[in-house]
Amino acid sequence: MSANLTIGREICGELGQALRREWLVTNGLGGFAAGTVAGCQTRRYHGLLIAATAPPGGRVLFLVDLDAIVQIGARDYELACHEYGGEMTTSPPMNSLQCMWLRKAAESKRMR
Repeated sequence: MSANLTIGREICGELGQALRREWLVTNGLGGFAAGTVAGCQTRRYHGLLIAATAPPGGRVLFLVDLDAIVQIGARDYELACHEYGGEMTTSPPMNSLQCMWLRKAAESKRMR
């Protein structure tokens, strides 16, 4: 079984499909990152950096989201998607997203 995951344009390019697909990456120490393929944090436990300060509980959300801007030539493309009060706001047209991929990081030694 491969540790890599690629989600193609047929899902990424459709906001409804991308919002229904969620991802979760753990660090083995109780911390994690989670979100949707669309990049929207739609649940209270979604975030890019949730640390376990007192495992197994005691999790703290340190980083909810990043609003990236890609500049190509003289044009800026905002890559943001947010949900406020049940309403979705997206900056880019969702059909411009080609794919999303998650890859397993190289094994590292834990410091104790």
